[in-house]
Amino acid sequence: MEIRKVGVVGAGVMGVGLGQSLAQTGHEAILVDVSDAVLQRAREEIRQGLRFRGLFEKGERREDSATVLGRITFTTDLAALADVDRERAREVGDQARPLSPPRRRLP
Repeated sequence: MEIRKVGVVGAGVMGVGLGQSLAQTGHEAILVDVSDAVLQRAREEIRQGLRFRGLFEKGERREDSATVLGRITFTTDLAALADVDRERAREVGDQARPLSPPRRRLP
């Protein structure tokens, strides 16, 4: 099974890095967190990370930042994970709960 769409629960440091990495490698990422404010901060961190990436990829062909950001969906709705190929979750306080059948979780 080819993995094209990955759900990431938690838009902290690890979630932002994972979401950006997935999008840069051509995957669709669904980034879920409990607040729109956290998701907005995550979007700005990824945008900044994509700008800095140009400093390290001189001469390499790369996609523009808008294309990469377009592969990331930022949402507070866990239902957005219904059709992902894989999901990656981190427990967040009282918000921790099963998200999908264990067969879909990464080790």
